Amino acid sequence: LEKQKDQVELPEDSPEVFEHFINWVYRRDVVEPIDQPSLHIAIHTYVFADKLCMPAFKNDVVTKIRAYHEKTSIHLDSLVLWRALEVPENLPLGQFLYDQAGFDMLRHPCKYFLRSEGNAKRGDVDSLAEDQGPLVSDLLWVVLQAANRKYDDPAMRKGCHYHEHLEGNVACPDAAALKSKKKEKRRSAAMNPARDDLGALLKGLGIM
Repeated sequence: LEKQKDQVELPEDSPEVFEHFINWVYRRDVVEPIDQPSLHIAIHTYVFADKLCMPAFKNDVVTKIRAYHEKTSIHLDSLVLWRALEVPENLPLGQFLYDQAGFDMLRHPCKYFLRSEGNAKRGDVDSLAEDQGPLVSDLLWVVLQAANRKYDDPAMRKGCHYHEHLEGNVACPDAAALKSKKKEKRRSAAMNPARDDLGALLKGLGIM
């Protein structure tokens, strides 16, 4: 039918998400979150890319989402949205959102509680627990995991993280860039040995 009509109908997807898809296809222009509403659009765009089985598109979107959270803590609404989309549990973006939530809640717990007249109230978490009991349970688990990792900010991890790559694909640009930096660092260290190493070398040569 789609071939006969020469058109594809996507009633469950928003025009804005499809526009981001077109921009990526033709210009490699990726949706970049700047606030919570645009972050939600980026999450929807990632799910759309998953529906189209486009891992490269998904990887570019998740990289932008991670970059946004380098300076912005996870909002619990993002996790509520993710659960509402009913996507597969093993998608890398979902793993990132939960990992980041655990890290942020451990690092800045006060951001997830309301305050009234100087007294803390369990506002955000209590409001979630009324309708999102399983989500609160998930949050407790990711906070426990984050406590064991110590200062490992998921948004700041270098290299290839929360990506998908088809078997036989070329190496991820993020991983290649990190490998290049490490190689350059080793080359620099070899050309500029530490003072202790240099002293040991001179001593071994009988110069010192």
